Amino acid sequence: MLYNSFFVVRRLLFALSAIQLNDYVFLQILLQFVSSLGLIFFINWYQPFLERKMTRLETFNEWTEIMLLYHLMMFTQWIGDPIQRHKIGWSFIALICVYMMLHLSLMMYVSVKDMIKKCKLRYQRRASRKAALNKI
Repeated sequence: MLYNSFFVVRRLLFALSAIQLNDYVFLQILLQFVSSLGLIFFINWYQPFLERKMTRLETFNEWTEIMLLYHLMMFTQWIGDPIQRHKIGWSFIALICVYMMLHLSLMMYVSVKDMIKKCKLRYQRRASRKAALNKI
């Protein structure tokens, strides 16, 4: 329950910062950065998920968000050179692609694993029905 509250407060902070801090992009990024770090500490301290895999996945998601936010900081007034920003943009895109590929492969792995489990269960049920019919 505490995780859900933290999640909602974080989303509200994001929405309010997007509306109220429209002229202060760096401050918006900084608030998101701090909320991501806070969520990482919260998740690893309280362990709100039942499975350790989910804790690791959520921690990985937050670290990825922090890396993406770092890239976004580079698009503010820190770097004025357009060529350097172009390189940072490609790095940003590459990071998003790696993140997406990792999640897609994880989803495929879980789906195939569940499919195999269901097929084995179906096979066992058919075998037990067949055995029951043979006894009669």
